[in-house]
Amino acid sequence: MGFKCCDRPQGNHVFLPMLLTLVALALSNRADRWCDYFYRPDSINTYYPYIGGDQVGPWTYRAKNGNCYFYPDNVHLDTKFNAARVFSMWTTLMGVVLLIYLSFSTCCGMTRGCWAFVGFFLLVNCLFEGLVFLMMSATICDPSLGTPCFLDTGASFGISAIVFWFLAGISVASVPAPVGPEPVVVEQTITTTETIAPDGTKTTTIETTQHVV
Repeated sequence: MGFKCCDRPQGNHVFLPMLLTLVALALSNRADRWCDYFYRPDSINTYYPYIGGDQVGPWTYRAKNGNCYFYPDNVHLDTKFNAARVFSMWTTLMGVVLLIYLSFSTCCGMTRGCWAFVGFFLLVNCLFEGLVFLMMSATICDPSLGTPCFLDTGASFGISAIVFWFLAGISVASVPAPVGPEPVVVEQTITTTETIAPDGTKTTTIETTQHVV
């Protein structure tokens, strides 16, 4: 049998990094896309008077009515807050790209260099997931303005995502080099036929046939 598409050229080893990446991506999105990343016991911030409620996230906040909303245009978000948003966006986009790349590895074998590349960016995602916590030092969580922030449910998911990004990054070391195409076994048959004419002339015919075993 020859090499076929999706015959797992690297065996089942690729499924562990793929599963860990999928879990990390799910945890990351749950953490960053909801409004319960940090808890603010005092919901009034003199710098952000338009934001009520007691929970904030990178993209949304929880209002006093209990619903989550995107930040209004009249809210000025400082550099640290926007940096946290950039890192949040990076982890999502790169996570999706890496997951798709890992999915293709079940069909097309990747060299050790490619796996090192994947592992590096998984560890970068681990770092950038942690840098989303820069939001805690942003003005929106400034204790001097009366609104210190504490870790909430979303932050717990974020910490879990950091762990899974890291595990996914180091798990690629267990993936072996791809197995190449199986050798094709060919059986060759040589048939020799000797014919003697009435005048004594000999004629030799050699016939060769081949077929794949």
